[in-house]
Amino acid sequence: MYILGGGIMIDIQKIYNDYLEQKQVENREKYKDVKGWFSASSAGSCFRKQLHRTQDLEVGPRDIKSNRLLRLGTLVHADFEKSLDKYKDDKLEVVTEHRIKMPELNVVGHLDVGVIDKETDKIHVYDIKTAGAWKWRMKFGRNPDKNPSINYELQLATYGMGLGTEYDIHDVSLSIQWYNKDNSMMREEPISNLYMDEAFDYWTQLNELKDEIEKPEELIPGKHENVPIYNWECKYCEFQGKYCPGLYSV
Repeated sequence: MYILGGGIMIDIQKIYNDYLEQKQVENREKYKDVKGWFSASSAGSCFRKQLHRTQDLEVGPRDIKSNRLLRLGTLVHADFEKSLDKYKDDKLEVVTEHRIKMPELNVVGHLDVGVIDKETDKIHVYDIKTAGAWKWRMKFGRNPDKNPSINYELQLATYGMGLGTEYDIHDVSLSIQWYNKDNSMMREEPISNLYMDEAFDYWTQLNELKDEIEKPEELIPGKHENVPIYNWECKYCEFQGKYCPGLYSV
């Protein structure tokens, strides 16, 4: 906190935190025209959580720490996207922060980077992920997680499906570009395009379930398939408590 002349106090941390909350509001505004759709970034999540997200439910704002960490990731994304701008030409199209819409699956999202080679009719889609020390170790360390979730793979595959459909190109390859927030190390991880089939099945099953039930509350955690998909999901779910009992309360 800094005190200016006349006793005026400037709390720079509060100003920054308020700014981040406003950014969160602005991000939600991007999806006002597709209210009730599923978000591609949530691919692979608990089915009940997905259905709750299509409702207009009041959930509390993210905590300050989460907002700051997410902002760091956003800034890294922005740098990657700007650095690729100069590679656009008549033969190679590069799209960044590109919106994809798949009405047939009720899915919308914004992919990080898509490279469209017009000469060869090929597309490569990158998703940029930032990671701290623990996540990096679980991914690339000597003893990596033996049963990792595939949320990131399904998210990226969803972007690949959407961009391939938009450009009517079927030769689509995928990569996750990892960035270590602690030491700035970078690593590219190729992802099999077979995940696009899994992503299609995931969204299809979710839409079928949405048509079959009247309300998400019919799906009991631990008793219905894919509710949750991973046991740890309930711990971090914004709907647990007020809207859903969670896996550990039943």
